Amino acid sequence: MTPFTWTRDSILGHLHSTSRFSLAALGDEREDFDNVVLAALGPDASDRFPQEVSCGYTIGWNGGG
Repeated sequence: MTPFTWTRDSILGHLHSTSRFSLAALGDEREDFDNVVLAALGPDASDRFPQEVSCGYTIGWNGGG
């Protein structure tokens, strides 16, 4: 697990990078959506939302030739 800290801006940016909550998908409702998300995050003055993120990688090698 890798520690990662979200901010309000990074959370909104991540959501907007998905097809479901992209700027195109939200259209005229983007501002309302952003306001609802920010309200749900609450008044945390630190603007830090830590999370443990699992990540991994696969290494391959093709020894053929």
